[in-house]
Amino acid sequence: MTIATTYAKLVSLAAASSGITTAPSGLPDQITDDMLPCAVTTVGEATWNEHATGLYRQVRTYQQQVFVRPIAQGMGIDAGYSACLAPMQALGNTYVQDTTLGGTVDQVGERGDFADGGVQVLTWAGTPYHGFIVTLRVTEKTT
Repeated sequence: MTIATTYAKLVSLAAASSGITTAPSGLPDQITDDMLPCAVTTVGEATWNEHATGLYRQVRTYQQQVFVRPIAQGMGIDAGYSACLAPMQALGNTYVQDTTLGGTVDQVGERGDFADGGVQVLTWAGTPYHGFIVTLRVTEKTT
């Protein structure tokens, strides 16, 4: 598989996940209220190796930053924080129930495992948001 194929699949799965309103393919210039919750997927570092004779693979980290609500919105600090819980659960369920991303990759993690960083403050284009980050280490054959 290619990095572009895996990236497109991750964007597609995030977009289809309950509670995610938008998952742009690429980096948006800005995130508007009508896009929230918005999952932005980025391609991270990888290790490459020859796993067996003629079998080449990469283990790459992908991150999905999910921007849920600007810090300045809501009645008190808890409104944005609480708004993160349902989409975090839904996106987590999406990946724990599909450890090959629909057959796109060999596997996510060692045994389908991945991580999220919990509810935190994320910044996009100078605006702070309540949100969370899902980090997936993906093993895939390379071409």
